[in-house]
Amino acid sequence: MQVSERLLQPHERRGAELCARGASQGQAAGAIDQEGIACPAKSHPSGAKKIIVGIEEPLRRLHMAVRTHCRVHESRVAATVLAYRETKSLSRARREDIKQKELATNELIAACVRDCVDSGLMTDIDVDMFVYQIVMFSHMWALKAWHFQPRMNVETYIETGLKL
Repeated sequence: MQVSERLLQPHERRGAELCARGASQGQAAGAIDQEGIACPAKSHPSGAKKIIVGIEEPLRRLHMAVRTHCRVHESRVAATVLAYRETKSLSRARREDIKQKELATNELIAACVRDCVDSGLMTDIDVDMFVYQIVMFSHMWALKAWHFQPRMNVETYIETGLKL
C-alpha cells in the first residue's frame, strides 16, 4: 500500500491529529494501544533512554541510539510523512512545543556523541550538526523508503548508514 493511501486511513489520521495537537505521552500511548499508531515527532525520550542506559561503551550506546531512532520512524512511516507535510499548518505554540520535544529527544543522541568525543572515539565535532545529520538519516528511511526498499531492508539501511 502506498504511503499516500495509508495517510487516508481514519485511525492513522486520528493519530496524526493527536500528534499535531501536541498530545501528551499518555494520550499518544492510548492512541497507539487503541489504534496501532504513534507520533514520531514525539519519539519519547524516556523510552529511548531506557534502551541505551545500560550500554557502557560510548560508541555502542551511540549506535543503539541511532538504531532506535531509525526504527521509531520505520515503524511510523505514515505519521512521519504526515508530520513533514502538516507541521506548517499548526499554530505557533504547537510548533514550538514540537520543537522543544524534538530538542529533548536530540539531547539523548547528543549525550552519546559527547561521550564518544570525551572518550577519544571521535574528533571534537559540532555535536548539534552531527545530531541533526543522524535525525535526518532516521527520517530519510520514512521519507525515501520507496527508493531504498527495493535493494535493502531497514536493518541493512541502518548498518550501512552507521558505517558512513
